[in-house]
Amino acid sequence: MLARELDFTFCDADSLHPPENVERMAAGYPLGDVERWPWLEAVGRYLADSRTANRGTVMACSALKHSYRDALRRHVPDAFFVFLDGPMSVVHQRIDGRNHEFMPPTLLASQYLSLEPLAEDERGIRVDIEESPVRIVDTVRSAVAAAAIPPALRDR
Repeated sequence: MLARELDFTFCDADSLHPPENVERMAAGYPLGDVERWPWLEAVGRYLADSRTANRGTVMACSALKHSYRDALRRHVPDAFFVFLDGPMSVVHQRIDGRNHEFMPPTLLASQYLSLEPLAEDERGIRVDIEESPVRIVDTVRSAVAAAAIPPALRDR
């Protein structure tokens, strides 16, 4: 929905996982940093290639840690992150209600253990997942538009 509103392309970073990661997660084992780094590089390259092609991209990605987001920023320094924040119970309910090829609900707890919210030095916004999708998209669209304005102009 956000990609449509911004007239960007959409990519789910899960589609960029190597087969070994998919097999590991499908078997119920969480990924560690060793497995995540090559995947994050692939995600970063995809974003950089999109930028080179002058194509805006909304990437759904579990960049759970600050260091993971740093890896993506090495490819796209001005990346804008949307931290979808909410209780694990709500996320668990949503995972249970969807059909996902390899992300079983049993891996959710490990993701929450690794989760590091956006830090003050990170370009992005935190949004409450319990808001309606329309409201979330409106909030993010406004934040993206404001972030594109140079601070000198925005503070007038």
